[in-house]
Amino acid sequence: MVGLVISGGVLQLVGLAMAALGVRKTRRQYAPEKRGVLGQVKQTVLTLWTETRGLFQRDRDVAATMDGQLPKIGADFGVVSETEDILKGPNMTTSPEERDNHLFELIAALDGKVRQIEAGQTRERDERQSAVRGLSEEVTDQVDKAQNAVREAKVDGLGLEAWGLTFAVVGLILSTIGSSVS
Repeated sequence: MVGLVISGGVLQLVGLAMAALGVRKTRRQYAPEKRGVLGQVKQTVLTLWTETRGLFQRDRDVAATMDGQLPKIGADFGVVSETEDILKGPNMTTSPEERDNHLFELIAALDGKVRQIEAGQTRERDERQSAVRGLSEEVTDQVDKAQNAVREAKVDGLGLEAWGLTFAVVGLILSTIGSSVS
């Protein structure tokens, strides 16, 4: 009967150890803010480092987009020699019809430039929306993976707790039976 008491005590110890490990796993997954003093200090230092580093980094993507999109005053209009002739303007000795024609040509050239800029903006907006959709899908996939990992850890931790408590109860029963018989 001493064997029942000893095996019951061992089962109780093993059961309590398994339950403690299960609680620890579950707590790590669902309550990371309660990770103790050392964990909180580590998390605070990591947060401060991330925020401080972000203050000194330049957003290169935005700068590159703006550099490529903004027109240079006068430079865009002087590319083609035909446009240069239009921008020079008529002599003051020309007739009113020639000046009107010149103004219509200037309006048509400027209208073409406006259409080019609008087309570039539309293309960039479409690319940006496509990138946002792709990023959104990637974030959704990552969230799903994280949720699955948390579910698995929860099941693993809770299962370990359940088995541990079962072993502890069986050990308690065996110890009680062994003590009663002796």
